[in-house]
Amino acid sequence: MSTVLTVMLALVMFAMGCTVNASKLWSHVKKPWGIVIGLLCQFGIMPFTAFALSLAFGVLPVQAIVIIVMGC
Repeated sequence: MSTVLTVMLALVMFAMGCTVNASKLWSHVKKPWGIVIGLLCQFGIMPFTAFALSLAFGVLPVQAIVIIVMGC
């Protein structure tokens, strides 16, 4: 079952990649503000929010690690 799901996920991701226009991709490369904001949120704001929530709710250290990993 997991092999079938992995293959299906790979096919869906490949199909989504095939629909990207080169001109649209080049416009994102020339003005990378969207990419910069996405990276900032993914690697800065989300892990910090997970850390702050784990401190606010006073969870066990193992649970805090799980929350932070899920936030990342």
